[in-house]
Amino acid sequence: MIPYGIYIILAAVLPCIFFIWLLDRFDRFKKEPRILLIKLFAAGLVTPLAAFLIELVMIPVCNVLPSGLIIPARAFIGIAAVEEGVKLAALLLIVRKRREFDEILDGAVYAVSVAMGFALLENIMYVFGSDTPMSLALIRGFTAVPLHALAGGFMGLAVARDKIESKGSITAAFLIAVVIHGAYDWFLMDPRLSNLFIYPLLITGWWLLIRAIRKARKDDILAGRHFTSGNS
Repeated sequence: MIPYGIYIILAAVLPCIFFIWLLDRFDRFKKEPRILLIKLFAAGLVTPLAAFLIELVMIPVCNVLPSGLIIPARAFIGIAAVEEGVKLAALLLIVRKRREFDEILDGAVYAVSVAMGFALLENIMYVFGSDTPMSLALIRGFTAVPLHALAGGFMGLAVARDKIESKGSITAAFLIAVVIHGAYDWFLMDPRLSNLFIYPLLITGWWLLIRAIRKARKDDILAGRHFTSGNS
């Protein structure tokens, strides 16, 4: 009989693997090196520890603001900016000069791999510290994990535009991710707002991200960077 703890681990892990698979499917005609994706995922596993240490400083700083600004400041500056910052740093450190990074679509695949490493360790920390680990793992699989993938996807596409077409902006990539992540945390943290706001945020965000990914694939094909099914 499989121990109950194994089911909890699977509930925490499988959503993270799913989003890497999903983004990789968009890039299915020109697969990225598996070892590179594993390296990015492993780097993502380390980033929550760095974020935690920085948040120990940043969140108390937010507490000195006027009372009405404390919660949004914590959400956008104390948490979102820190977490997306460490993920962006890990992404750039590993792939910025990689010759395999030659498509716009690659940026989304790489960034989501980092983001899912982050989400996995964060999942394990939250889930195994909960009195209802399975329920929390399932809830996070439909909320926090898609949130990290969503922010990562937009950030990765912007980084790729900057590297390959010199049209994007790494600063813009970071700010987009912070706005998405910060809004999510704000909705959860502020008692004046409904937690239910996270669902239209996620649904709208993923609709926009999928459109952006499809455009990236189309641009890669038109520029001769992406293999189509006919010549893969």
